[in-house]
Amino acid sequence: MRVTICQLPNDRDAFARAWSALVEHVQTASSELVVLPEMPFSTWLAAAKDVAQDRWNAAVRAHDEAIDTHLPALAPATVVASRPVVDAGVNLNRGFIWTRDGGVVDAHDKYYLPDEPGFYETDWYSRGDGTFAPRPAAGTTLGFQICSEMWFFERGRHYGQQGARVIVSPRATGASSVERWITGGRALAMTSGCFVFSSNHSGPCAADADLGGGSFAVDPDGEVLARTTASTPFATVDIDLSAADEARATYPRYIAE
Repeated sequence: MRVTICQLPNDRDAFARAWSALVEHVQTASSELVVLPEMPFSTWLAAAKDVAQDRWNAAVRAHDEAIDTHLPALAPATVVASRPVVDAGVNLNRGFIWTRDGGVVDAHDKYYLPDEPGFYETDWYSRGDGTFAPRPAAGTTLGFQICSEMWFFERGRHYGQQGARVIVSPRATGASSVERWITGGRALAMTSGCFVFSSNHSGPCAADADLGGGSFAVDPDGEVLARTTASTPFATVDIDLSAADEARATYPRYIAE
C-alpha cells in the first residue's frame, strides 16, 4: 500500500496554496491512502477557550463543502481525517473515511479530550461514546486514534488483536512537542503491531500556541519510515501490510492479558 502523510498550514491562505501542492504530490505518487490532520478544513477552533457556536457551525459547513469540492482531487486515493459535526444537538469531533465511490463513512468520535491552553477541547465539543472499532478502508482494516487518543496504548493493542493493520491519528499538536508525539507514535506501533500514520497542522493558532507539523509514518516495529518538516510537508511511503500480520505474533503483542 502507498500511504501519504502531510502537514497543512492553519492559516487559510497558506492552506489553499499547500492543498494544491498536496494534490499534485498525491497524484504524482499514486497514493492509495491519504491521512489528513484533525479537522483540517478550518482554523483550529479549540485554541480559544471562549466557545462560539456560530464558529463551530461555520467549521461544520466548511468541512462539508471541502469534502465535496476538495477531496475528489485526491481520488482514487482513500482519505481519512476528522471533522466537526453537530449530531442531535451535540458537538463532536468525528473521524471519517472518504472514497470517490462511497463518499463519507463515519468511523469514530474522539473520546479522550484535552483541556489546556491552545487545546480547550472539552469546552468546544463532547466526547464520543468510547467505541474503538476497526473499519475497512483502502483494502485493509484500520483504527482511529485521533490526536490525544494516541497515548492510550491499550486501544491500539485491542485494534491489533481485532485484526487492524493500520492506525491513523489525525492531530493538532504544538510545535514544542513534536518529538514527544513521534515517540508516542513509535510506542503505539510497537504496542499494537500496526503501522501508524499521523498528520498534523502547522503554524500559529493562538497567541500562546503554535501547531508544529511533524507528521510521521511508523512501521509495526517502531521504525520511523518518514516524517514531514516545513521544507518537506508531504511524504509518501510504500508498506507491506503483511508485516502487521507477522508483528501480532511477536513480542510484546502475543502476551496474553
